[in-house]
Amino acid sequence: KYPHIFENGRMIGLQKLLELHKKRSFDINLELSTELCEFIGAFIGDGFTGRYGGSYLTQFTGDARYEWEYFKHSLALIAQKLFNINARLKAVENTLRMNFRSKSLYLLLTERFRMPLGRKNLTVRIPEEIIEEGQNFVVATLRGIADTEGTVFFDLRPIYDIPYPRIQICTTSSPLASQIREILRKMGFSIYTREDKRTGHPVFHTEVYGLTQLQKWLREIGFSNKKHLDKIRRYAPVAQLVDYQR
Repeated sequence: KYPHIFENGRMIGLQKLLELHKKRSFDINLELSTELCEFIGAFIGDGFTGRYGGSYLTQFTGDARYEWEYFKHSLALIAQKLFNINARLKAVENTLRMNFRSKSLYLLLTERFRMPLGRKNLTVRIPEEIIEEGQNFVVATLRGIADTEGTVFFDLRPIYDIPYPRIQICTTSSPLASQIREILRKMGFSIYTREDKRTGHPVFHTEVYGLTQLQKWLREIGFSNKKHLDKIRRYAPVAQLVDYQR
């Protein structure tokens, strides 16, 4: 009966969608930085991106009990600073999800850095653009991977005078495992590697052992995830460690 009213409402809705898209858009060819590389590393470890009709979703998942601060005060701040987009964080029981609704972020990951869509765990790798740009960028990417995909253990058995540290990164991506091992060897780390074939796909383990190696990791790579840093401060002798947080 009043078609002009409906047409006016449709135009208002369309304008709001265009304004929202503009707010979430950025130049995907922004300058490479260590912050961007750390974000890419975290995505390699625990990220997912996909397109659903006209909607674009990039999601990170973590442990709501220990990683809220890391998501909110590290990854979300990097995204806000570099991409001018805000994250939406939600915890369901022990699972923490951080969502970004941005076509530009989707294109940054899939077109510029060639990240696989959907389940990327078997094929993901550090992008060649980062490898070619130099050590600082590679190290920042590795830090992001370790923050999300890495684990810090301390062996508390009485055979050790002090808790014995171990850093471990596990992945089902053979190309990524090879890259991580090559990077650590070039940096002078002593690493232990093994392949677990008990699951459907092999899991590649890369491990760094001992206090000296932990000190070297903290000096040259570091962690941004408070979960790892809290464990180190709890079990390692503070006087012997670099209190290091990127």
